[in-house]
Amino acid sequence: GSGKTSTIQGKVRYLIDMRHIDPDDILLITYTRKAAGELCQRIGYSGLTSSTFHGLAYNIISQVDKAPTIAEADFALNLFYEKIKEHKFIEAITFYLVNLLSRIKDPDKYVSEREYLADRRKYGTQAYFPDMDGKVIFTRSEEERKICHFLSTHSIKFRYEERYQFDTATSQFRQYKPDFTIYYQVNGAWRKLYLEHYAIGKSGNVPKWFGQGNGDTWAQADKKYKEGIMWKRKTHREHGTALIETTSAMFSDGTWQQELLKQLNAYGVPVEEKPAEQVFQEIVQRDKHKEKVVLELVMAFINLLKANCKTIEQVADTASKVNDGRNLFIIENIVKPFYETYQAALAKRGEMDFTDAILQATDLCNSGQYLLKYKYIIVDEFQDISFDRYRFLMSLRSQNPLGKIFAVGDDWQSIYRFSGSDMGLFSDFAKYFGFTTLCKIESTYRFAQPAIGISSAFIQKNKSQVKKNVKSPRKDMATTIAFEGYSEDNDLAEAVAGKIRAIPLDKTVYILSRYAFDFTIFRNVGYGYREVERNIDVTIDNRKVRCLTVHQAKGLEADYVFLLKCDNDIYGFPSMISDDPVLEYLLSQQEESVEFAEERRVFYVAITRAKINTT
Repeated sequence: GSGKTSTIQGKVRYLIDMRHIDPDDILLITYTRKAAGELCQRIGYSGLTSSTFHGLAYNIISQVDKAPTIAEADFALNLFYEKIKEHKFIEAITFYLVNLLSRIKDPDKYVSEREYLADRRKYGTQAYFPDMDGKVIFTRSEEERKICHFLSTHSIKFRYEERYQFDTATSQFRQYKPDFTIYYQVNGAWRKLYLEHYAIGKSGNVPKWFGQGNGDTWAQADKKYKEGIMWKRKTHREHGTALIETTSAMFSDGTWQQELLKQLNAYGVPVEEKPAEQVFQEIVQRDKHKEKVVLELVMAFINLLKANCKTIEQVADTASKVNDGRNLFIIENIVKPFYETYQAALAKRGEMDFTDAILQATDLCNSGQYLLKYKYIIVDEFQDISFDRYRFLMSLRSQNPLGKIFAVGDDWQSIYRFSGSDMGLFSDFAKYFGFTTLCKIESTYRFAQPAIGISSAFIQKNKSQVKKNVKSPRKDMATTIAFEGYSEDNDLAEAVAGKIRAIPLDKTVYILSRYAFDFTIFRNVGYGYREVERNIDVTIDNRKVRCLTVHQAKGLEADYVFLLKCDNDIYGFPSMISDDPVLEYLLSQQEESVEFAEERRVFYVAITRAKINTT
């Protein structure tokens, strides 16, 4: 709402009307075909060329050789579904989801309880698998969550924090509830085995931040915790119940699974590791969207890899040199196998993807096989530029060294890293393109205070974002942002529907979410849910309301916006998978001066679509 498109129109009109530049010497590049057509129509000059990067590349290849065949949009998805039928590949994905998705550090690595709890909230506390009764488990630590996953994937029945079989409650202490109560059979008879996990590190003590939450010193917290361990052991001895133990130290040195198995075997607990295929199906059964989101991560990596003209081996070597075992596993066991299958399938079909088309067109321009001499290249949505597009621009410009590039973009809205965009090209524009004049557009006509102040402060916590003083000339309006809680998806759908009913019919309304599958909550409670290709809408009391992902809503506006699922979840804000650190190996700079920088920008786009209110 700041007039970026109007700025482009003004630039073109200035060049033609005031500088008398021939429209044939001007090239307009946008990111969508719709935008390209609208720009030409709004400017209204004949002879003006407006195209997407991909459309321009397609035309160049077609004129030099023959029209290329671009792979269909669902090509990668269908290939992924075929690939996960392979045992080794699905085994790697399952290992990633169960063991690598959460990036919580060892407890000893945190300096404060607040920092530790922030990560716990960020990565969640819910175990992937329910207990033996089908109940959802929320654990008290990440290490306990991993133990839950281990027991579940090894066919061991258990309950989490179940009441101890003997009464231990006193006037001073509540009833004892061991961390895990394991149930197993020996010769047809059921037995119980208790498992306690202790936050005792390699030093033999609790983490240094223990005690901060209740005002104890570390020494007091360490003493109390160890007294608790002694009491638990004594209680089991007195009642003749079996107890096994794990510690944070075992997690630190990587021996916890081995030590846990040894103790389980000593008591004769049957242990049968489930096949990766079964574990994957159990995960997907609880959350059927995980496989598609993993594909999004893999394709983001592949797009960045191609855009930067790097090889899998180069990136793996970089990860290996810094002993980054987590990301090296993802690269070698998930990305590489799929990338090789993906490239082989494209070659077999005689097709290419959009990045391949840009790379081939760039080669044709650089080799002189295609001559294109524009004096002015004007690029819209420049914050979404990727390295392949940058090289493409430079190949076009190289044929006319005096040609000028005019780029319009908003780095606060750079949200396409999964398709290869690289913030370094925007923030270091002069480094890549030469002498540059920077002009800031700092007025917005879409929304007003207090939303301007809230959204600007939020996005500028990332020091890498360009500093701007956004203001609105509209003193007669106000735009508010409200947050409301909910417990279940059905409650969320009903709450949104209730608020929409209260909005006058002459006001526009959007429902936004991070992922399109979130909108099915309206279908589940009986509202008219319609999905045609990528267009989704719901009907609430005969009022049709458009549903859009945040990425689809970029550049759009409505009077009222409802933003769903701002949850602490893998698919909430921030999306844990979309912002995976493995992608940082393919970025031009470490632009994340705050964690989840890309997800912050996605959220910023979401809360700046409304004129009146975002909820």
